[in-house]
Parts: sequence; C-alpha cells; structure tokens
Amino acid sequence: MVVEVDGATHGTPEEIAADARRSAHLAKADYRVLRVTNTEVFENTEAVLETILAVLERRKAL
Repeated sequence: MVVEVDGATHGTPEEIAADARRSAHLAKADYRVLRVTNTEVFENTEAVLETILAVLERRKAL
C-alpha cells in the first residue's frame, strides 16, 4: 500500500490527472494508493491511522 498525503498542490485538473495516472501505474504493480490530505494528517491523525490499519487488515484477509 502507498499512502499519499496530498496538500494544496493536488487540486488543479492537471494535478488530479497526474495523480490518477500515478495511481493507475501503481495499481498495475498491485499497489493500492490511499490518499489523505495534509489537514487530515495534522488534525485527525488517529482517524488516518485507523483507516490505514483497516485497509491493511482488509488486504490481509484477501
């Protein structure tokens, strides 16, 4: 799993498209990309960590 922390620089259509291309490329290599915002990390770190753990647990169960 790849966790990408997105800041303000990921909001334009071009940047969103670039993120989507990168995610598709990583998916071909069997990586799952989890995106969270800087704000989520700084203001709600516990929830971000719980989300990461939940994703890993689901993947492990497959």
